[in-house]
Amino acid sequence: CKVADNGADTAASTIFYDKDDTTLDSAEENAVILGSVALAAQTFINNIRTHIKEATTLLTSVDTIIVDMAARLSKAISYLTTGSAQISDERTTAETAIDGVTNGINRALDDLQLGQTFINKVNYGGNPESDYGAYASKELQVATELLQQAGAYLSLHSTSGRYGEYSGREISLANGMLNQASGVLRQVSSRLSLAGATNSYQSFANTRYALYQKALKRIEKIPVWRNYPKD
Repeated sequence: CKVADNGADTAASTIFYDKDDTTLDSAEENAVILGSVALAAQTFINNIRTHIKEATTLLTSVDTIIVDMAARLSKAISYLTTGSAQISDERTTAETAIDGVTNGINRALDDLQLGQTFINKVNYGGNPESDYGAYASKELQVATELLQQAGAYLSLHSTSGRYGEYSGREISLANGMLNQASGVLRQVSSRLSLAGATNSYQSFANTRYALYQKALKRIEKIPVWRNYPKD
């Protein structure tokens, strides 16, 4: 076979064949060709079966990923549920604290009013107006602390907020697993796309192998020459 480059996009090929160039006769050459085709077809089928086997293994890994993803989502829901309960509890506690603020302010006002009644009066044995002023100051201090406490309960860094963050992280992990599972399934789909060709290629390989067997039988047996000693 001689290939000449003529400068074009394709190469001009000239085939020279001479029967003297081969030691095989036509029947033997035909058997070699048929056997090679059958072997190539069977090799291709084995490659397809390898892809199918790998796809089965990948499907198992997808099952594992989906189970893990479901567990992550369950944890996310659990965190959200716990966080919701915490929000309710914290709001109740905050409302209680705010009620305490209101009560403290009211008591402070009462103390101030009582203190005012003693102003500009001569009192024996004490200084009640100052005492009530001190009481009012203490009540306002307690009210201030309760107000700060109420704000802390409702802040974003409260327990309910943390549960929301936990849930968000779990959902993010689950989303990453979903993307991973999708990528694996694309590989499975790619490998299984070859499976449909298995039957047709197997039929082709079987036919060529049968022709190869027939070709082998048609090859004439080479006569065996034996030398016998002369008497």
